[in-house]
Amino acid sequence: AHLGQLEEIASAPLAERSDRSGDGRLRFLDFWLENAAGDRVPTALLGDDVQVCLAYQAQCDLEHVYVAFDIRDQLGEAVSNLNTADVGADFPQVPAGRGVFRCALPRFPIRAGRYHGNVYASARGHVCDFLQAGIVFDVEDGDFYGTGSLRNACRVMLQQQWSLSAGA
Repeated sequence: AHLGQLEEIASAPLAERSDRSGDGRLRFLDFWLENAAGDRVPTALLGDDVQVCLAYQAQCDLEHVYVAFDIRDQLGEAVSNLNTADVGADFPQVPAGRGVFRCALPRFPIRAGRYHGNVYASARGHVCDFLQAGIVFDVEDGDFYGTGSLRNACRVMLQQQWSLSAGA
């Protein structure tokens, strides 16, 4: 599917989407971005601390919950995959009811553009919810390095420290 179709799909609230798979013991209800102060923001700003928020409802108490989403560009190419397993953050206990998973992304490193991503949750290895294009969001360029310079035309900005050892 191209981005226009994905945006149309993702414009429906997550809670109302029927194009999902999984056993439904946990369902994503909503998605939004927050800034470092915890305020909802319409766009992610390059260089700012951003939190990706995924509201959910669990039908029962769940154990060993794995949550993941990816960030894809307008061509559908994966820019990054964020998941609880890679950082040792799977949730041992998720009680029944509603809650919010938050993934903090310090100094957001991805340049301006529109991005989308799939969202996924499993418990003890069994898929609870999976939606393609569960998230769609925009990124604006910011002053990532604090210098006012954005000569780097690439898609991802990396923190960097330079040094010189002359005559080594």
